[in-house]
Amino acid sequence: MHRCWLGLVLLFLTLTSSSARASSFEFVVNAQSQHDYGHQLTLPPTFGAGEFTLELWVLPDSSFPVGPTGGGAAQLTNWADADNAPYSFGSWWYDGNFLLDGHNNASFAAGTFSLQFYGGGRVRWLFGDGTNAGPGGHWSVGAYPATATASLLDGGWHQITLVRRWSGVADAQLELWVDGTLVATETSSSRTNMRQYWDSWTGFPALQEGWFWGAEKQAAIGVLSQYEDYKGLLDEVRFWDRAKSASEIATSWNAAVSGLEPGLVGHFAFSEGAGTSACDGLSPTACIVWFLTGPTAWSANNAPLVGGVGSFIRGDFNCDGVVDVSDPIAILGSLFLGAAACCQQAGDVIGDGNVDVADPVALLGYLFATGPPPAMPFPLCGSSGCFGGACP
Repeated sequence: MHRCWLGLVLLFLTLTSSSARASSFEFVVNAQSQHDYGHQLTLPPTFGAGEFTLELWVLPDSSFPVGPTGGGAAQLTNWADADNAPYSFGSWWYDGNFLLDGHNNASFAAGTFSLQFYGGGRVRWLFGDGTNAGPGGHWSVGAYPATATASLLDGGWHQITLVRRWSGVADAQLELWVDGTLVATETSSSRTNMRQYWDSWTGFPALQEGWFWGAEKQAAIGVLSQYEDYKGLLDEVRFWDRAKSASEIATSWNAAVSGLEPGLVGHFAFSEGAGTSACDGLSPTACIVWFLTGPTAWSANNAPLVGGVGSFIRGDFNCDGVVDVSDPIAILGSLFLGAAACCQQAGDVIGDGNVDVADPVALLGYLFATGPPPAMPFPLCGSSGCFGGACP
């Protein structure tokens, strides 16, 4: 019997993929007039209507130098060293590597949502909610001077959280968090429903509608020949239609999600591993489409997520309280077909910190042969942490 199941596993692997899926997307250095980027035209429909949270993981490539980005070859290779005081003059924010360019270049205040690296590896959020924020046209949420916070060019993964939270009677507090620590805030006097800009991108210049990941949008479409851009990995982009609490961010900034969390309305896990798009696990027809000048650049280096809160039984991947043959099938479906995972950590049968093909094979070996049991917690519930875990 166990040989039959192992044979089915091998057949499954042959028909679906020759290797495990990669888990992040890599942006590389670009050439003049040749910019790789990801275009996201559709945002989750309730994101931005009221309070919101956006989360993402980045691993910027620290092998590139920090320096001026005013033009020439250095503009393509350097991380911007500029650290101009926000609102000090109209073009104060022009120097900065775009991780995300959601600018409305017809009116910076009307619908802009962008992320830039500046000041030698720091990150700032530029946000236009229709309010007159002063010179530059939009709000800036980032450390000034840049040296007030640590550079992210340290060779490691970092998690970024952006929050719009209602404050007082009619204000909105804009927050930038890095690795669970509050870095900067700004206060807007407006609680604008951002869907007036984002539903149809009204007022955005032609061909510049939507969000452009990894590049400045005018350089991406050829309006400009070059602009400083992002170089490195991107993973785990999550959209929430609520403002996550400060304690929630501080304690679970690096936690995995199941897709069932209240307020989670979009989740791009970048688990495709191949092809020219990355799609929302909660709405699979909503995708970031990659426009590439070379081969697709998927990376097996993934964000270092850990379990969240809750209890689980290792091996009970479908969270039905029983470890049986349906669980290795569910793990394989998640790995190779993109099926939703109720409890990702439960799929780490071996307990080595990864979920890969070795785990369903090990579980089948335990169920049908003489293989060892799953790692703890098993067979009883444990509280090592898992969002979406279910225990009887």
